[in-house]
Amino acid sequence: MTKDKKPDRKIVKRIDKQLHESKKLLKKGIKAQKSQDLEEALNHFQNAYEIIQGILTSDDFEESKYADTREGKIVALLHLGNVHQELKETDRALEYLNEALKLDNEKGKTGDMRIRVLIMKMIGDIYCDQKKYNDAVNTFEELYYLMVRASAPFDDTAKLLDKLTSVCYEHLAKDDPRTIKFFEKSVELLNIMGRRRDARNMINNLAVVHYKNERYDEALEYYQQALEMDENFNDMRGKASRLRYIGLVYHKKENWEQALKHYNESLSLSDEKKDSAGKKETLKKLGDLYMAQGDEEKANEFLQEADQIILN
Repeated sequence: MTKDKKPDRKIVKRIDKQLHESKKLLKKGIKAQKSQDLEEALNHFQNAYEIIQGILTSDDFEESKYADTREGKIVALLHLGNVHQELKETDRALEYLNEALKLDNEKGKTGDMRIRVLIMKMIGDIYCDQKKYNDAVNTFEELYYLMVRASAPFDDTAKLLDKLTSVCYEHLAKDDPRTIKFFEKSVELLNIMGRRRDARNMINNLAVVHYKNERYDEALEYYQQALEMDENFNDMRGKASRLRYIGLVYHKKENWEQALKHYNESLSLSDEKKDSAGKKETLKKLGDLYMAQGDEEKANEFLQEADQIILN
């Protein structure tokens, strides 16, 4: 069919009917999936996909007159990928989702950002299920920058960063620089959103990452920041915990005096707040401190006192 020629009414009617049928099948598939009838859902989505694919490959199809047809194919692929994901058929799910993502990317700026974000989240989650954590991080990282460029809602971006930092922290090599990078981006965004307590927790996580990599000065810097925020929030249990970890860093640096000072401050606050768990943990750290200095008798006093604390 040429551009100068008017579309054949029979062709238009046939394609309209096929598109209508594909949409009905997609709705049936969604209903079946919600009812956990996954095989039926898969059948409906597959039939919808085949109808749309048949339209797109027909000789008399003109995409300019049916702009949403390719969008329908992307949606069908997304649902097929989602069902296979639920069926734990992750490789098949990735095939459908990557095809959907490729089609959406081909549309460029005219693509549906919501669908693109959803597809990439699903791909990242599947990589996590497959324990391909580096691929998951790469996917989530690409998605993060896409959402930033698109000025996505802060809440959505914050949730993605929470997922991204969790995967980095739990599954990447402890010295992978992306872990620090995304914790810092999370802190920045949470502060912009006014979520100061959540930002404090991320700052604490930054301290932990540096501590695990034996970058003790950097760990101290972040623990001190978190400590100041504990004081601003009047969070005495949080302050006791932070003091204990600061003491631990000084312990690692073999600065016994500062370690003892911070452990004792932590212990005093735990007593004041009747925080048995915090007290028990700090007593054990004090025992470790004296043991490291060769004072076994003093160490055993604290360790025995810790053992006597029974937690519910």
